[in-house]
Amino acid sequence: RRSGKETEAIEMCKKALEYGPENPYIHIIDGQVKLLSGDHKEAQESWKKAYEILPDIDVYMQIASFLYETGYIDASIYYAEMALEVKGDHTDVYNHIISCCITSQNAEKFCKYGSKATPAISASDICYYIENLYPNEKEAYAKFIEQVKTIAKLNS
Repeated sequence: RRSGKETEAIEMCKKALEYGPENPYIHIIDGQVKLLSGDHKEAQESWKKAYEILPDIDVYMQIASFLYETGYIDASIYYAEMALEVKGDHTDVYNHIISCCITSQNAEKFCKYGSKATPAISASDICYYIENLYPNEKEAYAKFIEQVKTIAKLNS
């Protein structure tokens, strides 16, 4: 059940889409509103329209950033990876993915993208960072640290 504000926001997006159906940024906002109102499938449809209109890194990264801010970390990584498909190497996208990987403790993708971030982040860098600068977080990240170290050894 939607609140009055959610319903109002959805109606505003509908009106905006009537005036600017080819504006990808209206579709992005429409998707954000739909996600926040709990309609994940409709949100994805709005975002799909946005990047069909403008398959640009900015479109993907706006979606990825919003998903990160709202706690949908894996989905954020997905859209950031789509941005890489459009643009290729792009340090801001790599840095976003690294932030997501640390937040979600995704060691595999951290190791895949860490060396491409700016500055490059190695397995030893992140282990040092967590173990020494955030000792209270060390226990929470223990499994992640071990996974990063194991993957780094396998890749060397």
